[in-house]
Amino acid sequence: MTHLAGPIEILREQCCMSALRAHHTVGESLARLLVARGAEVVAHDPYVREADWRRALGDDVEVPLIDDLWEALEGTDCAVLVTRHREYQALDLRRMNELMRRLVLVDGRDVFDPTRCEEVGFVVRKLGRGS
Repeated sequence: MTHLAGPIEILREQCCMSALRAHHTVGESLARLLVARGAEVVAHDPYVREADWRRALGDDVEVPLIDDLWEALEGTDCAVLVTRHREYQALDLRRMNELMRRLVLVDGRDVFDPTRCEEVGFVVRKLGRGS
C-alpha cells in the first residue's frame, strides 16, 4: 500500500500524503496527480474534515483521509509533507522508521533536518530549496 509521496517516481507504490489541507491546491493537486499515475494514496491532516476533503477532491478521485497519522504511515513507501503544522515539526522519526515499508520522505515545507532524518535511515528530498 502506498501513502502519499511527493512528485517523485512513486508509480504504483504506496504513499502517505501527510498534512494535507483540503482547501490547499498543492495537496489536492498532488493527490490527483499521484492517483492518476497509479499510486495508492492516503492523506492525513488533523485540521481537515472528511466532508471538506471529499468536496475538494471531487467524486472522481479516491484518497482516504486517515485520522491517525501513525495508521496512515503504516506500510508506506513514501511520506510527503505539504504543510507546516506544529504536529509535524516534532515527529518521532524512529517511530516512522518502524512503521514505513520504505524510508522516503519528501519535505515540501522545509520542516525536517536532512542530517537527522538520514541518521535514522530516511532518504530525504527537499522541495523548493535552491542548490
